Amino acid sequence: MILELTSKKSLSLGETQRAIHVAAPSERRMSKRAIAMVAELEEKSSLSGASLTPLSVNRAVSTAVLAKLDDFYVTGMGTKKVSEDTDAANGYTRKCYLWPGAEVENCFTNRDASQTKGDWKVEDFENMLNTVHKNIIVGHPYCGLDKWEDNHYAIDSMSADTSKIISYIDKNSVPHICESGGGGSGGSGLHYIIDPTGWGIQADLGFSTGPSDCSSFAGNFSRRLQGGNPACSPGTCGSGQPAAVIV
Repeated sequence: MILELTSKKSLSLGETQRAIHVAAPSERRMSKRAIAMVAELEEKSSLSGASLTPLSVNRAVSTAVLAKLDDFYVTGMGTKKVSEDTDAANGYTRKCYLWPGAEVENCFTNRDASQTKGDWKVEDFENMLNTVHKNIIVGHPYCGLDKWEDNHYAIDSMSADTSKIISYIDKNSVPHICESGGGGSGGSGLHYIIDPTGWGIQADLGFSTGPSDCSSFAGNFSRRLQGGNPACSPGTCGSGQPAAVIV
């Protein structure tokens, strides 16, 4: 994880004389909405001293997955695409999305694979994540032993259209993890959603129903263990619980 800080001022020198929010020669690092939010906070005197305000969570994305983001985030998750910046001369595209009720944007930057040093590219990382998800949790919605689920961000919102999200997950077979006691008619709920990059989304939303497979497995412990998936049956210790799990 890299924390990128930006400011119009130096804490010791006052106003900076450098161009802000734009990396040389012209790559945009913040959306116009984020810049406006900073200006509004300044007008309200909400920024003082060494305070930090989050603006965006950023992730690299391959060209193939970039093409899937609008459908997933806008059509499926109900977010708003707040910016899309493309600079062919400098070889990048950056898209930002905003969840209902959120202030921090989720942004994705795409560059040509040649811009990543070495043989391990962004696409390789995405393929690795999605392969693990496919092998561990697809078809096994209560198998919470996919270690990459913790490669995630969380969205806390009571205004997101959760019925639309559930419908999209069922229709498009989006990888997800269910949890017991999370609400819904089947006594189960949705805990994690996996986006096309392989990134997890901790869904702290007001669900009234869950994906169809969450309901179909709810309340049946033996089925929830998903005995057909070796990762969910790694052996037991005296207490009957897994002694160790290597994924």
